[in-house]
Amino acid sequence: MSLKGKRVFVAGGTGKIGEALLRALSRKGARVYFSYCTGKERAEALARDLALPKPLFLDVGDSKAAEEARDATLETLQGVDALVNATGVWVRAPLERATAEEMEHVFRVNLLGPLYLVKAFLPALRANQDGGSVVLFGSSGRELEAPSQSFYAASKAGVTGMVRALAFELAPMGVRINAVAPRYTLSIKKAEEKRLKESTLPLIARSFSHPMDVAEVVKFLISEESGIVSGQTIELEVSFGYSG
Repeated sequence: MSLKGKRVFVAGGTGKIGEALLRALSRKGARVYFSYCTGKERAEALARDLALPKPLFLDVGDSKAAEEARDATLETLQGVDALVNATGVWVRAPLERATAEEMEHVFRVNLLGPLYLVKAFLPALRANQDGGSVVLFGSSGRELEAPSQSFYAASKAGVTGMVRALAFELAPMGVRINAVAPRYTLSIKKAEEKRLKESTLPLIARSFSHPMDVAEVVKFLISEESGIVSGQTIELEVSFGYSG
């Protein structure tokens, strides 16, 4: 897959999957700009390590901030070919003890956040002659069915519905949108350690997702090879796999 010259904005580049995305996209020759919400020093160190532009602070749940992120991306990359939202929050609490503030925060980041980003970046994406690609993150079915996280599950299920509906809306504009729903994902360092322990198992049967493997799927969805794929949520998990 050739991503050379592709202009990609990654929201949430300092998370486990976000960092893997930055490394994978950079290696393929993409021009990457990314944001962070916490860990400014770590974000700037990562940008220096990968020779990327200085990262942008972004609260994805702020619609005005999403527009500012778009403007900063267009100024930095002189356009955008792909938008990837790797931000998200996970809160586990029984519904009877959850506060309204906790629930609203989860929905603001996990559901409204990606919607704000797509809306803000849409004019720039549709301006591309070859169209653009959006990749969001859902959650695997096993995660959505776990107890004490009803509002987290609702926010991630909403992403799946959003992707399906927007695929039809954006298709005439030449813009594709998909989601990736990984299973339990470790940091790059911990994934390498655990991979050694499960080295005899097939990749699909391991008890975790390596973030670089998740990044490979995102690379495909950004690339021209996935040009007929839109409206899909790709689950990176199988129910009959090794459970640990």
